[in-house]
This record gives sequence, structure tokens and C-alpha cells, in this order.
Amino acid sequence: MTVSARKFDALVVALVAAVALSGCGFSSMLVASSSDHEDYRAVRIAAHPGTRLARARAYLERHPRGVYADDVRRIYDTEEPAFFERAKDSPEAARDYLASLPGGPHADAASAILRGSYERAGDIAMDRELRDGRIAEVRFQRARAARKTVSTASLDALGALADAALLGARIDAPPASLVRAVHGDRGSLSGLPRTSERDLFFSLPAAVGRHDADRVLTLRAIVDEREHAITRLTFAGADWFVRWYEADTNDGLDPTSPADRKKARARALEIVAGALEGRAPAARCEKPTKGSVVLVRECDGARVEVVSSDTWGDDDRITVERTAAP
Repeated sequence: MTVSARKFDALVVALVAAVALSGCGFSSMLVASSSDHEDYRAVRIAAHPGTRLARARAYLERHPRGVYADDVRRIYDTEEPAFFERAKDSPEAARDYLASLPGGPHADAASAILRGSYERAGDIAMDRELRDGRIAEVRFQRARAARKTVSTASLDALGALADAALLGARIDAPPASLVRAVHGDRGSLSGLPRTSERDLFFSLPAAVGRHDADRVLTLRAIVDEREHAITRLTFAGADWFVRWYEADTNDGLDPTSPADRKKARARALEIVAGALEGRAPAARCEKPTKGSVVLVRECDGARVEVVSSDTWGDDDRITVERTAAP
């Protein structure tokens, strides 16, 4: 089961506190830097075995003496041989190995498996250019699918926020748009939680032989109700608009750069404004904005507010709430 960002962070904090309270003189060694912790977290919650191994390899290169280096090395040394064993089963599995670990200890053997499969099919032996091209194709397809998930989740959130059937709907019988925005394609019979979050991982492909730029968007949904009727819905995520821009354009941004945040904000506002035009047209519903509140539409008993932070790591959020009885 994937551990959410909050639960994982809480686990690490609890572990450090426990060691400190025990009086252990080595407790300070357990305190990881921000990059050390984030890179380790990316390893532990990677769902695809190849992605987990690629991130483990990247962690060991970036943090050879990191707090979690021994644990990551055990993961890599244990899982890499098994991952290669699966690569022997088919050309597709061998391509998956090379896409994930182009510099891995069994990369040459995986290349030989592919070469043999093509020769048996009557093709010429692959040269390095062809091999690299196929590796790049697999990585591109995998990364594109992950980026599409981020874009779809953001658009689903807008769909729920702009749904005229949302406000006033019973929380035990929410509109389908809200169910999809909260649960994604998985569906659920467990009802609608008041607060939920989804960790959405994606990568921006790098050149062959280099590590992809890994990204994560944690998108939260907060539902408020009164007498079992939905009165407010908020979607929020740290650097949401920056990550949304990257997923849509495959263009990396620096979330600490004011210029990059402004670029991402402008694109998000364009999409949000278009999504709201049918329900709350600008000509009739647009209201003044101030500070981090960058868009407001209010009419027909409902208010939509978009907040865009100028600070790296802070939430961007979109809220729709009832302002008067229908």
C-alpha cells in the first residue's frame, strides 16, 4: 500500500524522536537534509519496480553517505537482480530494464537479450543508436502517461468545482464529477471523505544516460457540509500550478523563481477562467482581486476564488462555496 506524504513524514519524525529520547548519541545522524529525505521518500513510494530502482540508483549517486544510504543500497542490491531476471522473459521486459537502468549492472546482458530477439526475428543486430532510441521511446511513453494523470486530475478538480450540481448536493450522494475528482479512475464504494489527498508522480524525461527529473504533486480535496449538504469545496496542492504547467507542457520550471511561478499562474488562470465561463461568466460575475487572490467570480449564490502563492512549497488552491441559499 502506498504511504501518503503526510503519513510518511510523520513516521520519520516519530523515529527520530524515539531515538533522541532513548539517549542514543547517534540520534543526530538520523536527521536527514531536505533533499536526502525527499529523494529517499521518492524511492520508497515508487510503484513501478524500474522507477524504484532508478530512483534508488540516483539516491546513492547523490547521497553516497546519506542517512538512508544503507537502506536504499539494500533495496537496490535485493531488487535489481530480480528485475533483471524478469528481463529475461521477453524483449518487452528487457526494454523495461534498459529504460529504467541504462547504466545498470545488467544493462549489457539486457541489450544482448534484445539483440538476440531481433536477430531471431530476422532483423539486423541493433546498434547503439537504435538501442538508445528504443530506450528513449519506452521512457517517453511511461513519462507521458504519468504526466497525463496529473493533467487529468487537475481538470477533474475543475470539473467538480464548476459543476452547478455541487453546492447543495447531499454529501452521501455527491455529483459524479466530485467522486471522479476525489477518487480518480479507481472508483470507490467507501463514500466521500471530508478530506482526501492523492500523490501524483511524474517525470520530465532527460537525455539517454541521464536521470529523469522526478516530480510529485499532492492534490488535496476538502469538502465542507452543513446538515449533510455540501456548502464548500476546495482543491489545494503545494506548487500546484507549477506542477500542472510542467505536466501539460513537459517543460521544467523552478518553483523558487518568481518568473516561473508567474508563468505557471498565468496558464492556470487561463484554464480556470475558461472552465468557469459557462457557470459564472466574467462579464457578470467577475470581482476585484487582491494579493494572492488572483481570480474571483461571484454570482447566483456561489463564489469561486483562486489563490496563487508566491512562495515555494505553499499551496495554490481553488475554492467554490455557497454565499446564499439557492
